[in-house]
Amino acid sequence: MFNFLKPLPVQLLLSIGLAFFLGSYVDCSFVVAFYTFSSCLIEILMFILPFMVFAFIFTAINKIQAHSLHLILFIFLGVAVSNLISLF
Repeated sequence: MFNFLKPLPVQLLLSIGLAFFLGSYVDCSFVVAFYTFSSCLIEILMFILPFMVFAFIFTAINKIQAHSLHLILFIFLGVAVSNLISLF
């Protein structure tokens, strides 16, 4: 029914527009509550993310046991390069 609302750029523009126009009508306590909920959700996701990555890596290693050492070394190299890049 509302197929024009499915693309992500349309949703982003719509949410920014609603926040801009309705922002002055919303009470400050509601804004604080929504920001608190958003911060808690982000923290929960950041806590769960390493377990999800570990589960995906473990599943991949179990499926390709012959080349699992190559996969582990490739992942370790990727993490090391990522951390090195983040220093600069």
